[in-house]
Amino acid sequence: MKLNRMIAFVMVLMFAAVLFAGCASEPVAEETTTETPAAEGATATEDTAALPGEGIKVGLLVPDSIVDPGWSQTGANGMKTAEANLGFKLSIVEAATNDEIKTEALAMAEDGYDYIVGHGGQYGPIFAEFCADYPDTIFLTQGGTSVADNLHVISEDSTRGVFLCGLMAAKMSKTGMTAAIIGGEYSQMLKTACGFREGVVYNNPDYKCITSVVASGDVNEAYEVATAMIQQGCDFIFFDCNSANAGIIKALQENGLYGCGSTDPMQIDYPNQIPFTVVTDYSNSYPSVMEKFITGNADIDDRGYIVYGYNAGQWDIFFSDTLKDKLPEDVLSVKDTYIDDVINDVIHVPTAADVEAGLYDAFVDNNK
Repeated sequence: MKLNRMIAFVMVLMFAAVLFAGCASEPVAEETTTETPAAEGATATEDTAALPGEGIKVGLLVPDSIVDPGWSQTGANGMKTAEANLGFKLSIVEAATNDEIKTEALAMAEDGYDYIVGHGGQYGPIFAEFCADYPDTIFLTQGGTSVADNLHVISEDSTRGVFLCGLMAAKMSKTGMTAAIIGGEYSQMLKTACGFREGVVYNNPDYKCITSVVASGDVNEAYEVATAMIQQGCDFIFFDCNSANAGIIKALQENGLYGCGSTDPMQIDYPNQIPFTVVTDYSNSYPSVMEKFITGNADIDDRGYIVYGYNAGQWDIFFSDTLKDKLPEDVLSVKDTYIDDVINDVIHVPTAADVEAGLYDAFVDNNK
């Protein structure tokens, strides 16, 4: 009896061992993730969709530090926005002198950059010297007049806004003496000084606007020049000097006077000195212009210009929240009254080409 039980027990163990071995020999399925291949020329998901600028190299040359608020910083920020939107590779280089501009631009061209952009009209004549040698590179300048088959001007008409600021400044002036301080003696800068002066004398032909040129990064020089102008009787100063603007603002603060510019929203940071100012929005223009070029839809007119101005959101006039309620109505109403006439050239505002042709002189009042 015991023997039979023992045999039965052993047989059960043998059967179990065979059964276990059979189960263990079957492979265990692994969890896998299978990606559906994208169709040729398409991407797998929208998140990984190729941006139109991928593989494209863009170089931006600026005349001043992009750290200090001013012209160069706003241009750099606008191009960085374009880079983020379009996916191109961006290099930003500070190049102020003619030698620096030529050296840096040629290095980029030799390195196969697709676009080389000069943030200012002063870059145009230098680009024009060698752009024909690099027909696969498109050269652009923010303002200026130099054009060629592969050299174009981004023409923003913010000088029209500066004209309106000149008109408002004249209405606020008690001495009839105003001033313009600019950071370079080239047509792009001179046209803004001329635009401000034309606004002043449009309001009152007997008023004057004294113009001075300072180094765009020299805060001390700008402060000394502004102080001297104030001592001559100027009670409103227009300025466009990149980081040197800080020196002019200091002089205005010390004397309790007003001024305005044409690039930054200075009425926010200095609400007691900047009653109104032109704000130029390069975060809007550079992304739009670069997208049109990269996608083959650039709007280039017969002059070789890409016009991008007030109606496209390139610039506008903004008032200080602190001072706006204290300004007289004839100042506050200037924009609404004259904007259509200056935009449609019923009232002509000086251009860089006008300055180069000798039609306007920013220094005409200096010795009167």
